[in-house]
Amino acid sequence: MVCSSTHQTAQPVDLDGARQAVAAQYQALCMDERKPSPHPRLRGLRSQLYGGHGQVVPYFKDVDAFSLTELSDFCNTFLNTPLTADTPVNRIEDRLVNENKVKEYLDSVWFSIPVGERKNERFLGKDATQQIKLIKKSVLILCRYILAKQAAQHEQNQHGLSPDVLAQQRQKGLDLLQQAQAELAGQTVDTVMDELAKAVLQALLNDLTRQFQGCSSGEPYYAPLLKANAFELDSDYLPDLTPDYDGEYPLVPRLQRYIQARLSQTADLSWQEAYHQAVRCYNLGLAKEIAGLDDTVKRIGKWDLVLQNGIQYAGDDTESYRSDVELAANYGKIIGKERMEHYFSVADTARSHFKKTQNFALYKDLLQSCLKHIDEEAEPRRQSVQRELDQFRSQIQEEDLSWLDPIQAWLDHGNLTIVEDYLHRCAHKSPREMKLILNYQGDFGLKTFTQFLEQYQAGFDLCNKNKKLSLKNIYDQKPGIRNKRVHDRLNRKEKDGLDFVEAWSAESSASGKSMKPLLEGLGYGNIADIQVSRAEKNCTCYSVKFEKNPPRFHHPFAVFGSGAYYNGLNVVLFRGSHTPQSIVNEISQLSVAKEKGTLFFLDSALTLSDRRELARLMKTNLDMQNVLVLDRVLALYLTHFEKNDRNDKLLALALPFAYVQPFISEARIPPEMFIGRSAELAAIQDMAGPVFVYGGRQLGKSALLRQTRYLVHHPEQGNYAIYLDIKNKDGDAVLGDTCDELRRAGILNKHVRTWDELGRSLKDLWSQGKKNIDKLMILYDESDHFLVDAAAQQNRPIEVLKDIRDYVPGHFKFIFAGLHNVIRFDRRQLGDNTVFAQLDHLVVKPFGYLEANELLLKPLSYLGFEIRNQDIISTILAQTNYFPGLIQYYGKNLVESIRSQYKNQLFTDCNTPPYPLDESYLKDLLKDEKFRQKIDDLFMITLELDADNYYAIIALVVAYQYQYE
Repeated sequence: MVCSSTHQTAQPVDLDGARQAVAAQYQALCMDERKPSPHPRLRGLRSQLYGGHGQVVPYFKDVDAFSLTELSDFCNTFLNTPLTADTPVNRIEDRLVNENKVKEYLDSVWFSIPVGERKNERFLGKDATQQIKLIKKSVLILCRYILAKQAAQHEQNQHGLSPDVLAQQRQKGLDLLQQAQAELAGQTVDTVMDELAKAVLQALLNDLTRQFQGCSSGEPYYAPLLKANAFELDSDYLPDLTPDYDGEYPLVPRLQRYIQARLSQTADLSWQEAYHQAVRCYNLGLAKEIAGLDDTVKRIGKWDLVLQNGIQYAGDDTESYRSDVELAANYGKIIGKERMEHYFSVADTARSHFKKTQNFALYKDLLQSCLKHIDEEAEPRRQSVQRELDQFRSQIQEEDLSWLDPIQAWLDHGNLTIVEDYLHRCAHKSPREMKLILNYQGDFGLKTFTQFLEQYQAGFDLCNKNKKLSLKNIYDQKPGIRNKRVHDRLNRKEKDGLDFVEAWSAESSASGKSMKPLLEGLGYGNIADIQVSRAEKNCTCYSVKFEKNPPRFHHPFAVFGSGAYYNGLNVVLFRGSHTPQSIVNEISQLSVAKEKGTLFFLDSALTLSDRRELARLMKTNLDMQNVLVLDRVLALYLTHFEKNDRNDKLLALALPFAYVQPFISEARIPPEMFIGRSAELAAIQDMAGPVFVYGGRQLGKSALLRQTRYLVHHPEQGNYAIYLDIKNKDGDAVLGDTCDELRRAGILNKHVRTWDELGRSLKDLWSQGKKNIDKLMILYDESDHFLVDAAAQQNRPIEVLKDIRDYVPGHFKFIFAGLHNVIRFDRRQLGDNTVFAQLDHLVVKPFGYLEANELLLKPLSYLGFEIRNQDIISTILAQTNYFPGLIQYYGKNLVESIRSQYKNQLFTDCNTPPYPLDESYLKDLLKDEKFRQKIDDLFMITLELDADNYYAIIALVVAYQYQYE
């Protein structure tokens, strides 16, 4: 029922026009009832609705015969909210009618019609859609008639007042409004909020003045909110207050921005402009609402495609947001995993909501609001770190403090993690040492590669111009070489280059005769055997084996270093021109063993663009692992270097175009990847040096022992180093393993049953001179459990080993490496009468900055990674706490991320390699939840020791204390 106590004056109404619309709709209903249809049930439904005694048609046949209450009751059956006298005429639109209620009404009539066998058949399809539209249109026409008649009655009631009285009251109201406007104009404001409040009141007074004067904008009151493209509206057409996403997307600040924008706005947008604005930013739900308000709005075509793009962009925004949150956590802006999960949860909830409403720009705005809130939450901590930096700066007795500028720049960028890390180092190092760290520029291979790229085109032009010549004859065309050869004035480097290209040319023309000098020209000596495994017209494959006595390699890639000497090397020679794709196809068909390195000689020249396309194919194809492609251009450039340096330069030039993984996170560290720890390594190799080596997990103790064995064990020189992993083994088991290894090395020829017997047998070797043993080292790894068991035997096994060392000083040494049980800091164990007090120990700590930097950057630079911002490296190192094991894992995933970067088209073939290492790499890594969890797990196992877990508890207490101080 329409309440007549108030009267809406927003827009004048026309009762006659409304009555004519009802009459016209009556004719439409009658025509629909008479439409022919082969479906008897549909004919019955039309009859019951629009026939002579139908349920709907009477209201339209003689509308004036019904009271407003009767008409309102009929209409309210189908409306979302009851019709009232306050309902504006411009609210009478499709959204006012509840389509579900219409469907329920039609279903009730449909199922009431008697039918035969198909009585449960639903009313669906185009006929149902047509009837829904017809009912909705009829209800809206009737609603407009109700409001028009109610307004006419109200106006008729007002005629009882004198026009002079009405004019007098209107003028009185206008005078009061004018007085209020004058008072408001005289008010001064001090804050932005006061200014906004004043503007809102001024707008309200202006609107009331227009209403008293009988003027109206003709638009609904909520039009500016829709056009703002910044709010979703609720059922009352007011800004939606729910959900607030745990306070991360508050309405008030958005309203403040909206009001400020309105204050500076010179003209309102038209509905068409507002519609296109909403579509352009993918607020598609708002665009639909705007189009529904004005029939003149021209809607865009291909709506499904636009919607699909909006969903895609929302997915991209989600991925980027999650990476930004993870990066913020890495930068120290978010404290605690729970807080980070809060921000993820907010995004998940919001995405579900905005996917329904299709307002994707508002979703992106919410994500930006969350990121801004992260910065706001981190601001107190940033200020605290700033105070620390300022205090440190004030303590330095130097005039030039510009060397601290990088730290200030990182702080301004919001990277609290590395700033705190550097401040910690500043507290323990001299300014001179800190300057060295801050100015450190690790360049291990990229400089050579960059120079190669700069000269690539000249090398290609030389090869391409003389492509019918052999590489040796092309080498003769190099500036200065021909004249020097004529006069026999080639220097050593040039002679090495000539030997190399001669071997290349000879092997290309006659397979198998010059492969050995060709490989020797690349730095691979001590070749034991070369077998041709496959020979075709344009392709020859070789299997190369070496004497297992590898040289020292400068590069960190075992598969093309020591690994080749133990596992062999694949070599493939291809003649003729090939495209990048055909090269990959040919290698795939050869089915070479991926665990071995493969050198692919291509006796033709690749353009630089082909080289870069080859890089993309090699890095995205899983079968292309550990394959280096050498074409004529690269081979010719290698003649710039002496033979001894050529192997290192080969890898520096070819690896950026290949896929080789140098980092090892879970297996034995090869000697090439043993980086840093020079002082600790020297101490362990010192035969009079420390015996006990201990430290936390992931610090590289096992790598130290294995590298020691690699460097010391040369039986042909009388030097032996035996490595034993004795994790969870007692004294008897360790004794048995020791004897087995000594017998395997040919040192002992019998098994002993006690530690004392072992001691006597080893002493006999030196006293009787039965074996040429100049040096013997026994390296026990993971020895915690053994030492506990040895303590139960009054440390007799250790006393025996010490006795041997004292018997032959400088010739025998033993090492026990492990965690905390390697040496117990109690008075009984360290007393003057115990063996522990007579043996030195070595503590393995996290890497220093320069060592950690080298471990990460040396392999990456060979692979073509370009470090443009040192803060990226510093962030990674700070996150790994300088633990070698964590650095290896991080590096491994950085290398693997190249594949996803190519697949996501973040690289272009025209300019990569080199690969700029920036925040995009970190973000790409941090998207992977498994990677994040693995980093957390690896870090936690460095703390979780023993059942009591005291180390982890202490670390958490220290962290808590630091945070809240």
